[in-house]
Amino acid sequence: MSIYDSRVIYRYLAEKFDQPAMTWHQENTLTLIDAANDALVTLMMGKRSELDTNQDVMLFSFQHERLALVFQQLEDKAAAGEFGNWDYSSICLYCLLDWVVFRALLPLDKYPALLAFVEENITRPGVSETDPR
Repeated sequence: MSIYDSRVIYRYLAEKFDQPAMTWHQENTLTLIDAANDALVTLMMGKRSELDTNQDVMLFSFQHERLALVFQQLEDKAAAGEFGNWDYSSICLYCLLDWVVFRALLPLDKYPALLAFVEENITRPGVSETDPR
């Protein structure tokens, strides 16, 4: 068997080791995180292709709109304490935010709860040891 997506890998391992399955709410949150990743990759590829990703073209405008909506949703969830447990959703969010900061893809100063989440987890075992900086 071949498994290709991190969410599918997680599901496989959770079943194999009798861990609880993700709730629909967690799945929905992961969809937001994946949407942000997709939009950021699209914009990054545009920039690396020397395209003006701030021009008013549907492809880029949609990514910027998507990011604004998704990051506000994630900010609200973080402010409500939804990422208080270090679980798969929290790890995925941390990876997204760390990549955003590492690559300077998006200013996060409008999202204080997300920045606080990063600060709370940056020294966590497994995180600090794998930081490429």
